[in-house]
Amino acid sequence: MSQFPEEPLSTPASEGSGYFPAFPGLKLDKNRYEVVRKLGYGPRSSVWLVIDAENDRYIALKILTVHATKQTSHELEALQIIQRGELDDLPNLQCHFTEKSAHGDHLCIGLAVLGASVEDLRLTSPTKTLPVHVVQKAIASIMVPLLELHKLSIIHGAVNGDNIRFFVGQSKQDLESKLAQLPPCTIEQKVVVDGVEYPIVRSQPIPHGYTWNETQAMLAHSSLYLSNVGHAQFSNREPTWSGVDVALRPPETIIETSYDTKVDVWMIGCAAYHLLTGAPLVHPEQTEDEGDHLAWIQAMVQDRFKREIALKSPVRECFFAEDGRFVEEIPEDTLKSRFVTSGMPNITPDQTRQAVQFIEKCLALDPADRPTIAELKNNPWLKPGFACSCGYCG
Repeated sequence: MSQFPEEPLSTPASEGSGYFPAFPGLKLDKNRYEVVRKLGYGPRSSVWLVIDAENDRYIALKILTVHATKQTSHELEALQIIQRGELDDLPNLQCHFTEKSAHGDHLCIGLAVLGASVEDLRLTSPTKTLPVHVVQKAIASIMVPLLELHKLSIIHGAVNGDNIRFFVGQSKQDLESKLAQLPPCTIEQKVVVDGVEYPIVRSQPIPHGYTWNETQAMLAHSSLYLSNVGHAQFSNREPTWSGVDVALRPPETIIETSYDTKVDVWMIGCAAYHLLTGAPLVHPEQTEDEGDHLAWIQAMVQDRFKREIALKSPVRECFFAEDGRFVEEIPEDTLKSRFVTSGMPNITPDQTRQAVQFIEKCLALDPADRPTIAELKNNPWLKPGFACSCGYCG
C-alpha cells in the first residue's frame, strides 16, 4: 500500500509528477497567501483554499506539479484572455506566481472558489448514476460558458463531470459558513522519503448542500460552473493535444485530422453518457489500442468514417485500407444497448430514447456533422436543464 493516500508526493517530475507538499498554515508568495485547507487534486495539480491577506478574501490556489509546469500549456494565457473579457461564467483568474519545492518550480494559479463537482455527486449515488434531470441541469449549465470560450477561439479540451462544479459562495462570510460544516484540515502524519519530509493532508471539498437524487425544483436553485482550462487549445493554432483522459478523445485527435471547437461537443456527449450510465464511453479495459478505441466508438454511434476523412488522415495506414475502409472488426454494442444494460434506475424508455438521440448528435464521427454549441443549446433534451428556481419554467 502506498504511503500517500492521495497524490504521490515523493514521485519526481522525471516520472510525470512532482507535487507541491502544501499544508495548512503554510505561507506562499512572500507571505501574502496562507493555506487553509486542501480542496482536491488531479493528475497535474493539487488545489488548496488559501486566504489572501492583502485583500482579505479566499481563493482556490491550483498548484501545478513540476512536470505540468514544464509542459506546453495554454492555461494561463486562456485565463488571461477570459479575464480581459470580464466573462463571469468562466474560470476567473485571481493571481499567478511560482513557488519552489524539493521537486523544482511550481506554477500557482489563483481562481475563484468552487465546491464539489458533478462527478463527486455521481459517486455518492448507490448505482453511480445520476437521474436524467440532474444530468440535464449539469450539461445545460455549461452551454453559455462554452459558447463564450468558442467565440474566443478557445477549445476547453476537458469537458467532463469533474470540471462542472457547484457554486458555494463568493464572499468571505458565505464561505466561512460553509467551512464551519467541515472538520478542521490538519496534517495527518509526515512521511520521510530520501531525507525529504512530506505532510499528508486529505482533500475536503466545500459542501454545496445538494444530493445525488435532488428534485428538479430544488436543483434549479443551484449554480454550476465550468472549471479548469488546463487542457485548453486555440482553434486557430497548431494543436498540442496531450494528457487528456483517453475516454474523452474524439476520433479526429486519433486519426490526426484537423480539429476545432467541435472537440468540446464530442466531450459533452461523453460526459452525458458517463453521468447517466456510470461508465465512460470508452473504457480502458475494453480497448487495447487506438484501433480498438475507434472501433468501439463507431459501434456506439452506429456510424462509420467517411471515405474522404479516412483518406485525409496522415496515419491512415494504421486504421484504414487503401480505399478508406476501416480495417478492424467493429463490436455489436450500441449506445441504446449499453443504456439498457447499465442498470439505470427510474428511467423510462422514452427518456432513454431522447438521451441516446442527444448523445448521438454530439458523437458524430465527422466534426462537421456535430452541432455547434449554439445549436446544441436549443436541443429539446436540454430544455429541462434550463429550468428556473420554480423548477418548471424553461
